[in-house]
Amino acid sequence: MRRFLGLRFLCLLPLTAFAQDKPTVSIDSQPNIHFFKPVEEYLVKAYSRIGYRVNLIALSPGRSAKMAKSGELDGLAVRVEEIANTLDMIKVPVPLISGDLALYCQASVICELAVLDNPELVIGTLGGLNLTTQFMKQKKASTYQIADGAQLTDMFAKGRLDYILTFEIGGQSLFRTGNNDNILVDNVQKQVIRTVKGYHLVQHKHHHLVEALTISLKAIIHEQGHINDNLK
Repeated sequence: MRRFLGLRFLCLLPLTAFAQDKPTVSIDSQPNIHFFKPVEEYLVKAYSRIGYRVNLIALSPGRSAKMAKSGELDGLAVRVEEIANTLDMIKVPVPLISGDLALYCQASVICELAVLDNPELVIGTLGGLNLTTQFMKQKKASTYQIADGAQLTDMFAKGRLDYILTFEIGGQSLFRTGNNDNILVDNVQKQVIRTVKGYHLVQHKHHHLVEALTISLKAIIHEQGHINDNLK
């Protein structure tokens, strides 16, 4: 009888523990994008300070956008404003990152923004819903979309693509390849298209968190500095 009661108590214990847990929000993580780590750290702290825990889920940019649209994610860690405006989500009005949309060109080709409207050329971009694919919808050049950013830069480094679009912060590309963090910097040409800012997005069902998250994120940025200044 004692053994039975003990087992029964153990079965009930997790239910009690779960009942005392903080509410949880699920947010995308993208391990191949180097600035996501500090963004995640700031968001985990911000949510913790308002009584929530964060469940980070490693996803591709395209997959995370689809899961956000279907309601499977409570939020997207960070998206540039141009993408945020295409999603039916609420933008937390605190810029988390700022960077440049840039065109990279091989040293042997003409590198000017006019190439983006040349229907005979192919521009490499990250696949899915992101800044580069959204930008190219308004251009005449063809695109070569690749789901993995490291593979995209690797193809460019090997000369299989003459042009790629990327997002970079402080001269560092959105993607890194192997042990060479500056693979897009050496022996290539670059044209900066424009500067953009990135924001955290939440589903409408969490609208009540926006004000508190805004205050929390501003406080963390004041304490630790802007994420751009903390990238390694």
